[in-house]
Amino acid sequence: MIDLNKLSTLPPAGHPSKAKMDKAVDEMKSRLFELQNILYAQHKYSVLVILQGMDASGKDGLVNHAFSGINPAGVRVYSWKKPTETEADHDFLWRIHQAVPAKGRVVTIQRSGNLGVDCTDQVHPEVDYIVSLAARVVGLDIAGVDVVAQDIS
Repeated sequence: MIDLNKLSTLPPAGHPSKAKMDKAVDEMKSRLFELQNILYAQHKYSVLVILQGMDASGKDGLVNHAFSGINPAGVRVYSWKKPTETEADHDFLWRIHQAVPAKGRVVTIQRSGNLGVDCTDQVHPEVDYIVSLAARVVGLDIAGVDVVAQDIS
């Protein structure tokens, strides 16, 4: 049996200090704000972020922290669990099609389930860094990128 009192609550050795993480998060938020303005002004691409995890895995916290520096008018968040009766009458991607962002917009979908295509090793290092940093900020040890697409229209 695991005795939780014997487990350390300190970050692992080599983990950046809270001050360093706070500074990195502020830089990330500034960069995301700049990128959102470019995305909106160009009106050429859209961003679809799909977060998948078990209940209480930190999806809400990740959205709150990672997207707190951008304009909420340009972001929609959907939380999906069990499909509704209407959704169940369609193919499994039907509700995703309903949420696809317009050009210049950001949509975040939070879902519980086991569908996904992990492509973390195939994304640009800056994207991987931002995703990993955002996950660490909310206390997640593992982060990955399921889908990255420049243009999903």
